Amino acid sequence: MMGFKDNLRIMMVCSFVAIMPAASYALGVCYIPEPPTEAELAKPLQQSADCSFVESTYFAPNIGEPAVDLGAGRTLQIVKSLRRSDLIVADCRSAEVITIFGKNDGAETCANSVIEPHIKPEGRFDLTRGRDLTRLAILARRNNFDVKLGEAHINMSRPANKQINVFCGCRLHYPNSTLGRAQ
Repeated sequence: MMGFKDNLRIMMVCSFVAIMPAASYALGVCYIPEPPTEAELAKPLQQSADCSFVESTYFAPNIGEPAVDLGAGRTLQIVKSLRRSDLIVADCRSAEVITIFGKNDGAETCANSVIEPHIKPEGRFDLTRGRDLTRLAILARRNNFDVKLGEAHINMSRPANKQINVFCGCRLHYPNSTLGRAQ
């Protein structure tokens, strides 16, 4: 567990590399981009054909990776921001969705909580387990993940033009499903 001094050291490193973008890129650590303009912030969120997106925010962009087919009617999308990464699993057959939040991996990086090191193939948690998303949520909680079942956490408290289509991957990977045809 990281203490106050560790967090302070990380914030100092992040602050230093934020004023030295070339160095931060070369070192692979926290590059904080220029803040977006008001016009960029007002733009509606656009998802590309593979469901990926980049959303401008005041602090750092939210980046949605392309939707991935998990099999059995499920799709996955990882959403990253400056200090975290989370994932959204959508079930194209039952119209259910679950958000699984990243965990602190203990590394001294600027990311507070990340998901990738904990899920297969890199990690040990298997997103294809569980006969439905309720069961997957139970398994995720047993593995110490925070979970939000029933809605995509990223869409909470957002205006309609800034919400992502969490079932976009259904159109891409399961076009014959009810949700795939509706997208």
